[in-house]
Amino acid sequence: INAEYMGRFRSMAAAGETSVPAASEGVQTTDAASQADEQQTPQWKITIQLPNADSANPLAFIHSPTDSMQDVRALVAELPSMLWTTSFYFEFHGKRLNDFAELQSIPNFKDGSTLRVAKDAYNEHAVRTHVRRVRDLVGLSTADQPWISSPLAVEHLS
Repeated sequence: INAEYMGRFRSMAAAGETSVPAASEGVQTTDAASQADEQQTPQWKITIQLPNADSANPLAFIHSPTDSMQDVRALVAELPSMLWTTSFYFEFHGKRLNDFAELQSIPNFKDGSTLRVAKDAYNEHAVRTHVRRVRDLVGLSTADQPWISSPLAVEHLS
């Protein structure tokens, strides 16, 4: 909130007025701006084929063309059928996609396109992420036992 707005608000409060002034003339409030933004941003229906799912029934999602593959990844990672798969990547027409690319920047990708989720090899980071996820699922947390994720513990457990 800017100083001019706060000054008007204080002077109105001192005068006993109970209505709140608009943030500024000609500027939409946050809610109105976000609603207008949603109406102007096109939405794409994309389908995602999971690695262990029936290929005849891919999942359908609505995304903005400006969403990144990281946004799609976060959504897919939370699906119940993907709980035990933490190392994966997306393919489009047989080509591996960059996780940081926007949907609209992928060649030939458009409304109605299908992405395929493929399992990826586990590296050290992916293993740590997977173990952390499994511990979260079974109700164990590393917050009360930070030594479990330390490199010394990994060497000891190997």
